[in-house]
Amino acid sequence: MHVCQNLRVRANLITNVCLIAAIIDLQAILALVSTPSEVIWPLGCHDMTHQNARINASGMSEKPAFVSVQQSLRKSFDAIEPLHEEWNNTLLECNPHLTSLSNLAEQLQACQRVLFKKTPLSSFINLQEHLRFKLQAAMEFNLEILNQKLSTLQRIRDSVSQVVGSVLYMYETSIEKIGLEAILERSSLCPSIADMLEWLQDIEKHYRNQYLQRKLLLQVCGGHLSDIQALPQSWAKLRDAASSKQQHVEDILLSVSFFRMST
Repeated sequence: MHVCQNLRVRANLITNVCLIAAIIDLQAILALVSTPSEVIWPLGCHDMTHQNARINASGMSEKPAFVSVQQSLRKSFDAIEPLHEEWNNTLLECNPHLTSLSNLAEQLQACQRVLFKKTPLSSFINLQEHLRFKLQAAMEFNLEILNQKLSTLQRIRDSVSQVVGSVLYMYETSIEKIGLEAILERSSLCPSIADMLEWLQDIEKHYRNQYLQRKLLLQVCGGHLSDIQALPQSWAKLRDAASSKQQHVEDILLSVSFFRMST
């Protein structure tokens, strides 16, 4: 009987030990759930998580830079198109004044060659001087208008240069964030950033050269009647020589039409 009593004591002791162990395990589990920051990650998982976070953050910083450059390019072409139309209209407005100036130069040259004293017009006192004065005044009027048109061309050239310069500045400050691959990427609707930057520089060069050539032409022809008579033809030669460049500008604006409509 004494042996049976000892067995019951041992059984109760073992039961109490198991209960205590279960309570300890439950407390440990609750502690882990309530304090997740203390969870011990498997080897390497913690570092990989931070590395992925850095990669995602880097991707987010590159995307805004790429979009900003594209928006700047879109705005630049939007600004250049009306300037291109104004340029063409200004050149067309020069034609009638060039023709008038050529005719007046021819009349002035004839007036200087004729001796009015040997003609029936000799009875009109100082007629030759009055004609010469009127012709010169009319020529100066047309030259003044042409100089105003030239100032308009200069303003357009400066505006284009400013637009292109601002885009190039944004590109240079963002190139490291964008990356070379993104700069060269293109699609059916969106040319590459590299292509569009090159096109903008072509447009700026075209306007700069055309303005300088026309300015020099007016300066050279200003004091010679024979050159003024040939001014419409010389002006047209500049237009014909730049026809391929002019067409190139129009082709560029057509190539970016879908890109400009996209958002």
